[in-house]
Amino acid sequence: MAELLHRIEIDGTAQKVYEAITTQEGLGGWWTADAIAEPLVGSIAQFGFSRRAVVFRMRIDELIPPRRIVWKCVGDLEEWIDTVLTWSI
Repeated sequence: MAELLHRIEIDGTAQKVYEAITTQEGLGGWWTADAIAEPLVGSIAQFGFSRRAVVFRMRIDELIPPRRIVWKCVGDLEEWIDTVLTWSI
């Protein structure tokens, strides 16, 4: 599987960045307003785009506040299934 790394400099505390990635309000502020998420390992976050024509479902696999978040795509786009997103803050 291919690996892709992005590094983004953000002017904010680690806690604020963590909240922007782990809470429904935070995710709705920068990714999509159609976000359903809670900071709970094992929960499934949902992200809708284009009036839910596209929906990503990500299982929350790891939360280490405020330093690391790991998601695994569990649906709905076949080409994304099993993709792992790791956020290191």
